[in-house]
Amino acid sequence: MKVLGVIFSLLPFHAISQNHTASMNTVGFYSVIITEIMADPAPCVGLPEVEYIEIFNRTLTRMNLRDWLLIAGKYQKLLPDAWIEPGEYLILIDQSSDTLMASFGKTIAVTGMPPILNSGQTLTIKNTEGTVTHTVTFTDHWYRNSKKADGGWSLEIIDPGNPCGGIENWSVSTDPAGGTPGKRNSCFADNPDIQAPVLIRATLPSDSMILLHFSEPMSFVSLNSTGAYSANQGLYHPLIVYPVEPEYSTTLLKYPEAFHSELHYTVSVMSSLRDCAGNSLQGNATADFALAGRPSAGDVIFNEIMFSPAEGLSEFIEFFNRSDQVIDMASFQLSLSDEVSGTIKQTFTFRNHPFILFPRRYVVIAKDTRNLMHENKGRYVSALLEIPELFRLPNEGALLVLSDTNSQIIDELGYNNRMHDNLLGDTHGVSLERIDPYKPAGDATNWQSASTASGYATPGYINSQHMNREVDPGISLSSDICSPDNDGTDDVIILHLNMNEPGWKASISVYDVRGIKVRDLAANCLLGADEYLEWDGKKANNEPADMGVYIIRGQLFHHGGKIKNFKKVISIVRRL
Repeated sequence: MKVLGVIFSLLPFHAISQNHTASMNTVGFYSVIITEIMADPAPCVGLPEVEYIEIFNRTLTRMNLRDWLLIAGKYQKLLPDAWIEPGEYLILIDQSSDTLMASFGKTIAVTGMPPILNSGQTLTIKNTEGTVTHTVTFTDHWYRNSKKADGGWSLEIIDPGNPCGGIENWSVSTDPAGGTPGKRNSCFADNPDIQAPVLIRATLPSDSMILLHFSEPMSFVSLNSTGAYSANQGLYHPLIVYPVEPEYSTTLLKYPEAFHSELHYTVSVMSSLRDCAGNSLQGNATADFALAGRPSAGDVIFNEIMFSPAEGLSEFIEFFNRSDQVIDMASFQLSLSDEVSGTIKQTFTFRNHPFILFPRRYVVIAKDTRNLMHENKGRYVSALLEIPELFRLPNEGALLVLSDTNSQIIDELGYNNRMHDNLLGDTHGVSLERIDPYKPAGDATNWQSASTASGYATPGYINSQHMNREVDPGISLSSDICSPDNDGTDDVIILHLNMNEPGWKASISVYDVRGIKVRDLAANCLLGADEYLEWDGKKANNEPADMGVYIIRGQLFHHGGKIKNFKKVISIVRRL
């Protein structure tokens, strides 16, 4: 029951009688919101060198903020006796700096105002009833501009009507002064939330409780119903439901009996659950869970690493469970060590970031999962684990060690830029992928740059350089006929290149019978070990190609000196 007591200590025990769709005259959810944050005022741009938080009254009601609570990370302060009018902005500032901001708008001087961390934290406003009126969890990634992130610029909400939009609804200020305290934000614009929420995963804080994780803050009222949840293996509906404040992006389900270690479970969630903006889940959703076993060396391995991402995007590390048992990442710690001496520089524990990793599944950790560099990351959102406090990966290389809480080494990876393909000129934004998960991570030949066609990274799914030994090496076409009429038959031609080894580059083009190039399929691109390229029957200008015979010609070359040339003949037809 110790775990249950810890969870309960984080939950609200006040009565909440209205949700976010209630009248704007109601003093409750999203009535007074945070609209601007100056976390790092130095060096100043045009404003005083002072931290501040701007709040805004979205309602039609005049409110007294006396004994409202400002929470910044682990610190909290009661607000003094002050009124906020409908549609008014107030600047929360430490009492010692009150006079410095007086000329910018109405201020509230807070004695011993909590510090705002430059790297980000959770800021929360609660009213006297204990209701969370607004919460914002920001990171330094929200600036999207490395120069402005160095100081002097505030973060501003874009659309106050979308208070739970997160990074998608916040921007660094564009005002020449570096911020807009006390007035409408410089980046003000309509930016509604129209995205449906997603049930990401389930974790187990105890052997009789399930914690459900959603992709965004949810409506407290929609979460707070036992009938909205049901689990198989005879569990059915939970005994009690506890939506977890302040964001309500997680909810706790308490069952009367302990789960069985030999069973795998699935919890189902009804589509009636809504996010903060009122968007419902797209159909009923499910998440798998099970009690985890004790990991052994080699059970979970380093499988992919992005240590030098493109500007504004996130580093990441991907792990793969190659064992036959369920493992909880909370049992691990990750150390960053010097590549040569092995001296540990930093260690991060997953204790506060549980993740149930099933056999032959992936988990990707990053400081900001929204900034991962792959266009298909939404398809693999359940594999993403955001860890804002994760240490940064040195570009010059390092030794990473995954171990359990007893310091047993599970896997280790020494990486550096020399492990990338030597045919690549610029490796920024290119991940390193493990070729064979059953060969040692310490074998430098078992790592290869992600392919061009994959977008140079594959976070959350099979590596582009993974060896597919079940398919014979060769070059083949899905069909020798392309009928691009959207009838579901031969609409595209798929060129399959199974090279059975990494390190190949390709230049592949489509020509008509006169020898005129119609379109490039690959222009000096790095291939995956098992690659698929498509042609949809269109020319380079995106116009449909004429009916007739076409030739796909390709030249493949390997950094070891091997060269392969091939030619494939296809026909474009229009079916009657």
